[in-house]
Amino acid sequence: MPSIGLELRRERELRGVALSDISKITKISLTFLRALEEDRLNILPGEFFIKGMIRAYAKCIGLDEDQALNLYQHSLQQKELDQVHEKHKRESPILRSRKPHTSLVLVAAAILLAVSVMIILGFALKKTTARARESAQPKPPALAAAPSLPAPQLPPAVPVEKNVEELSLRLAFQQETWIRVKADGRTVLDQLKQPGELTTLTCRQEFIVNTGNAGGFSYTLNNRAGKPLGGPGEVVKNVRIGLDNFRDYLGAQ
Repeated sequence: MPSIGLELRRERELRGVALSDISKITKISLTFLRALEEDRLNILPGEFFIKGMIRAYAKCIGLDEDQALNLYQHSLQQKELDQVHEKHKRESPILRSRKPHTSLVLVAAAILLAVSVMIILGFALKKTTARARESAQPKPPALAAAPSLPAPQLPPAVPVEKNVEELSLRLAFQQETWIRVKADGRTVLDQLKQPGELTTLTCRQEFIVNTGNAGGFSYTLNNRAGKPLGGPGEVVKNVRIGLDNFRDYLGAQ
């Protein structure tokens, strides 16, 4: 059964797309993209970033993003199943003789195998349909970087209130950017944003921000411009902006 990295690479090469083109469009470094194709996921920043990479990669080469993520989830399940089998082999003869435990392992293995077959068949069917459509249509032009769009205009700066009971975070995206934001412990944004998009979020205590392109957007806090969280293509994780520290993220008046 092909791994997620091997499958993505095979589909990319079938379409004649260079890895450098994907890097230019998604703003993801070549080092991370090569690690994904070679299944060296342990060097990537974390699972949320891996899922964002897979979505962006699949979108660039014309694959169904959800099917690609399903294949990734299956690879994780298969890895866990392999670990269970390995642990079972190392158990003592007394533990291996417990038939109820062995039966449960076999049942779990059968369920996982059935799910795996369904995922693979669905993925293969979708690829076959896509290839049939491609053969019936003219070959699309080579991928090119999306044209630059004018940066959305944020509202002018206003003085910061002394007693703040709520934070308003307004995001303006200048580049394609994957971002996840939690407001008071609840995920309110988890998307791959495009240049020109605007998003406004509110909280009563704190925001937690994770992104794969810290320089791909600007923001305001309660209508006052915020400091950049990082540079283009930079990954930042668990940036906390709350009522007690949001002034640290504000730019000069």
